[in-house]
Amino acid sequence: MTIFERIKAEADKQGLTIIQLAKKTGISEPTFYNWDSPTVNVNGNKLLKVADVLHVSLDYLYGRGEIGQLTPQQYTIADHADPDMTDEQLKKVNEYIDFIQNKKK
Repeated sequence: MTIFERIKAEADKQGLTIIQLAKKTGISEPTFYNWDSPTVNVNGNKLLKVADVLHVSLDYLYGRGEIGQLTPQQYTIADHADPDMTDEQLKKVNEYIDFIQNKKK
């Protein structure tokens, strides 16, 4: 599957057309269609814009991961997480998230 095919599939899931995605990212529509080749070199900054709009990882768009869409909440948490957090701190954050989610039920 090409990068374009992954982008198109994810956009379709979210009810977006390539034209709409082009407008949201500021990337021209023809650029998206140029990515429909397994040998194309895609500009990383452009692909990052697409990943941000679709709330997916770059690894997913490159075909390196099967996990696709993050929820908006997961995306926000990941975006604001301190990369210097220890494993113990991350564990506590996850425990707190579980606590809050269980409190809703």
